[in-house]
Amino acid sequence: MKRLATLGALALLSCSTLAASFDCAKAASAAERLICTDPDLSRLDDELSAEYQRARRVAPDPRLFQEQTRAAWRWREANCASKACLLEWYAGRQSQLKVIAAAPPSSNCLRDGDAVTLSGRVSREVFPGPPNYQSVAKGDRPTVYWILVLADARCFSVGSMGDREAGKDQPLLKRFQLVFPDAKDYDTYRAAVGAFVSVTGELSESHTAHHKTPALLTVKTLSMAGK
Repeated sequence: MKRLATLGALALLSCSTLAASFDCAKAASAAERLICTDPDLSRLDDELSAEYQRARRVAPDPRLFQEQTRAAWRWREANCASKACLLEWYAGRQSQLKVIAAAPPSSNCLRDGDAVTLSGRVSREVFPGPPNYQSVAKGDRPTVYWILVLADARCFSVGSMGDREAGKDQPLLKRFQLVFPDAKDYDTYRAAVGAFVSVTGELSESHTAHHKTPALLTVKTLSMAGK
């Protein structure tokens, strides 16, 4: 959620849009547009983001947790086109996340919420967007994302891995979707596309159709690495 934005299609919104857990400049659904323009919904989205991060780090079954998260998001996108519906959805989702409890992950892998510095080459890539997020050739809107491609894969702990040995049932990732808190940063760092860079930021797992890699890196600083 917050910083996860991670997250979206290239639909343009007013410059007065509010903060949310995804990039409002890429909001594609009625629900997302409402969240971006309504102060109450934007605040609830931020609060749910924090609750989501806490629940993710301690979920006893990470795969089930991800399935439930995606199912809840799909239901909201398909059914909520009013503030009243979204208020009810946020209340219910908050309650669900608050009851999740288990041991935190214990591996040496990178984890959701870690502050890291990763180096690699920035790739600007096109993915299928709304309405189905499946195929540009079949009519989905082409959407552009920046991907940090590492030279060497890194182990990433998917949710709470409990006592499992580091590296088992955990993906080795070379590609991390870059998420910028401010849409203007894409223009600020446009020279980074195709270049080898060093990025400092916070990791998070993907959980919506807007996320194109298993893990995302919300950018705090980006500098040319000169390789």
